[in-house]
Amino acid sequence: MDAVPIERIADEMAAMVREAGYAKVLTPSDLVRTMMARFGRLGCPPADCKQALRLLLGSGRAVYADYCDTYVTLPQSECAAPPAIESDR
Repeated sequence: MDAVPIERIADEMAAMVREAGYAKVLTPSDLVRTMMARFGRLGCPPADCKQALRLLLGSGRAVYADYCDTYVTLPQSECAAPPAIESDR
């Protein structure tokens, strides 16, 4: 079996995170194990999966979150207050 390109692995991981949304917590090891099962251990070795995870996080398509455990989730939009409206008095 041929090695799967790292960009494709990162795209598949991003799709998993998008599908899970905020409903399910996906740890980095969940993503690695799923990719290895999907593409086979020879087509997707653990080192390639970890590199794809770094690519995914570095691109901003997903972020690490930490609540009782480290997990990968969608980036949240900035929580900023709306600008104040000045009134003409």
